[in-house]
Amino acid sequence: MDHNSLLTVGEFSKITGIPVTTLIYYDNNGLFHPVERGENNYRYYSYFQTIAVKLVHVLKDCHVPLNTIKAAMRERTPETILELLTRQEQEIPRKQKALEDAKKIIHVFTGHINEGISADVSKVSVDSLPRGALCIGPPNDFMDEGSFYGAFQRYCDHLLKNGGNLSYPVGGWWSGFDAFLRNPVRPERFFSVDPDGVDERAEGRYLIGYTQCFYGEVNDLPKRMAAYAGEQKLNYCGPAYNIFLLDEVSVTDPGKYLLQASVMVK
Repeated sequence: MDHNSLLTVGEFSKITGIPVTTLIYYDNNGLFHPVERGENNYRYYSYFQTIAVKLVHVLKDCHVPLNTIKAAMRERTPETILELLTRQEQEIPRKQKALEDAKKIIHVFTGHINEGISADVSKVSVDSLPRGALCIGPPNDFMDEGSFYGAFQRYCDHLLKNGGNLSYPVGGWWSGFDAFLRNPVRPERFFSVDPDGVDERAEGRYLIGYTQCFYGEVNDLPKRMAAYAGEQKLNYCGPAYNIFLLDEVSVTDPGKYLLQASVMVK
């Protein structure tokens, strides 16, 4: 074929390896146009454009925004492209950290959801739990406003001020199971399930129970756990925790969120 002749979108796709749908997307979004349109409105490209489109590929692979690529297609110099690529290189560490953070969040939620799906809501039992990293907040003050949500918002503010990530699930912490029994809907502290947290839930044997409820509710779970502990002659030996394994991320009905409460026993 004469290199001065025009290529159909299909022919241009075969030469460049760019799918026809992508070429149409480029055209519709002003990123890379065909050299002309035929009377039948078909797209036609020149052989020179098989070289010119490389700029789009290079910049896309460098994660340059589409609007910036559009500007570069219209006018560019070695200096402006050098500046653009340098900026993109400087962005890579931030983007890598964002991806690493996303992977951690995914790992936490998939773990919770898998555990929640397999949980027997009616069952109270003793099971081994591994060490878990946490980010435990300061003591809660329910006297101010007297609201669960007021205390929760103060914890969120504290977390943000200290570089925490609000995407991780947040749970309640009590210094012991007796404190949990006395006031199971007002945790002494809040915590987030942050893999980079400096605090921890220790590895060991835990008394574990579940219930389906909304935030600030526990139903009869504390009583069921206390009854089971009495029957099995268990002694509590650490803080009590509660965390929603299934929440608004995975469940539509708030009344069917799945709360897990746990306390180390011996």
